[in-house]
Amino acid sequence: MTDNKPDRIKAEKEFHNARFADGQKHSSRYYLALQYWYSDYFLKVLNVSASRVLELGCGAESLSMQIDDAAFELDSIDISEEAVNYSRANTRLANARFSVDDAHHTRFSDASFDLVIGRGILHHLDISTSCAEIRRVLKPGGKVVFGEPLDCNFLINLYRKLTPNIRTRDEKPLSREDLDIISSHFDQLEITYYGFLTLGPAVLGLQSPHFLHILDDVFLNKLGMGRYLAWACLLFTPEH
Repeated sequence: MTDNKPDRIKAEKEFHNARFADGQKHSSRYYLALQYWYSDYFLKVLNVSASRVLELGCGAESLSMQIDDAAFELDSIDISEEAVNYSRANTRLANARFSVDDAHHTRFSDASFDLVIGRGILHHLDISTSCAEIRRVLKPGGKVVFGEPLDCNFLINLYRKLTPNIRTRDEKPLSREDLDIISSHFDQLEITYYGFLTLGPAVLGLQSPHFLHILDDVFLNKLGMGRYLAWACLLFTPEH
């Protein structure tokens, strides 16, 4: 979604405006495989000491709808007016602000935020441009936490091909090359992978037992197979 592709920005805006205006909810049993990915994202976000946080991509999964209180101020942006309206109407946080903005070129001043977060947003964007913008608005020593889908797992890629209407035309799950680009923009970036063995029970509409998530962690993270087989990942700069 670079400046020379305004049609892509327009397509993203139109898709999400229609999604939120119509109240469309696209959930799948396969997301049961990512139970710990969801919970770990919020744990990592809330574990960062921050006074001001920028959330890229609001809507139904905004942090503002998951917690009742926060020690930080939250600015949440989205390219979709309807997503912003939805978040504003349903937020649980009194100290949250919502606005229509482009994550590639936001209205915020340099070094405005202690933490920039987002789930399922980077793969909608031009990676290099958006990462440069994130770095611009981060304070020195600022942190990032992002949860993103990957293009590594052939079964999930098949599922994507069979369900094209539930995602935007131009979104692209992160490749190994994309992960390298993101890592080059943020010092000490860590990546944790999720969703391989847990896909089995999810196909049957079942949540995976705890031990299967542990095996996934061993296989994908301890043995280093996440870049090749995981469905999703968390990218974050750790607290020290």
